[in-house]
Amino acid sequence: MLFESKSVLRTQSCWTSCSRSYAGTFEAIRQSRSRDLIYLKAYFAALATFLVVDGLWLGVVARKFYASQMGSLLRDNVNFLAAGGFYVFYVGGIVFFAVAPALADGSWKTAALRGAVLGLLAYGTYDITNLATIKDWPLTMSLVDMAWGTFLTAMVAVVGLLAARALSA
Repeated sequence: MLFESKSVLRTQSCWTSCSRSYAGTFEAIRQSRSRDLIYLKAYFAALATFLVVDGLWLGVVARKFYASQMGSLLRDNVNFLAAGGFYVFYVGGIVFFAVAPALADGSWKTAALRGAVLGLLAYGTYDITNLATIKDWPLTMSLVDMAWGTFLTAMVAVVGLLAARALSA
């Protein structure tokens, strides 16, 4: 009789702790899905912003500048597949390296600073490598492009953060 009651107690105790464990697991899955949805919202808001603002910069505002700087290196027609690949990957980096940390600490300044650093590193890597390897690559264009990448990435990171907050409220 004593053995049976201990067995029942063990079973009840296991059931209680197991159900708590499962409840914790389900809550963790729910929170993970919610967080993933927030990141997805941030990604698409950032992607739309990046496409519009960079498209205006390259296609309208600085079009003549880039054409005068790059001359014969510039394609007649944009390779949209390659450009799209860049935008998809780069905006993913913005969300991972700038928006996600800003969501964690709640500060738009984190998004702006981390976005600016990412922009300077990414655009700087591209432009400095071109200065090192492509004959007659213009320094002026590299400096303008690096400044643009720094500003654009910071701005897109902040927009991604604000959109994620607004769409998740």
